[in-house]
Amino acid sequence: MGRQRQPGMKSRLAAAVIVVIGIAGAALAMSEQEKIAALLEAVGKSNLTFVRNGVPYSSARARDHLAYKLKRAGGRVATAEDFINHIAGRSSTTGMPYYIVLEDGTRVEAEAWLRKRLEKLGK
Repeated sequence: MGRQRQPGMKSRLAAAVIVVIGIAGAALAMSEQEKIAALLEAVGKSNLTFVRNGVPYSSARARDHLAYKLKRAGGRVATAEDFINHIAGRSSTTGMPYYIVLEDGTRVEAEAWLRKRLEKLGK
């Protein structure tokens, strides 16, 4: 007459749905290398002025410089936090922080600017 349900069918279906949702969520999460690439892209497309050792540079030139430093660092930079702390926040030669001049003329440390961008990537 009617369909007979197999014992545990709802439990198996619920488990399958949870697995699918978990896989989809994992696929949406950015890898650390993708986060670093996104931060470099944000720098390059910002059209802001970047100040390195007291000298102003275009955003494209800043991106190129940071990409060069990243390449030279090799495997020592594993996370986006590593990138900000060891590559993009300050000069490895002088130890001076890098700055970004915003559109309104406000000067902020590059490290803080990049952390805000990284935080937005996590959302």
